[in-house]
Amino acid sequence: SDMSSSLQILKCQKFCGLRGYNFSGLQYGRQCWCSQQTGVRASNDSQCNVPCPGDTSKICGGGLRNSVY
Repeated sequence: SDMSSSLQILKCQKFCGLRGYNFSGLQYGRQCWCSQQTGVRASNDSQCNVPCPGDTSKICGGGLRNSVY
């Protein structure tokens, strides 16, 4: 799901939670992904380097990388 407003993290968490998922992740700054698991491997934090639109103090993933919440 594409999260285009300034509250991407909270909206993604709510979007996934209402659908029964345990985890939410933001990728490319605004793409929201939901899952029951965090995945099999973690990446270096520097690979999550796309600021959240509307709140550039927060990071919303990166290229093929999810910031997981």
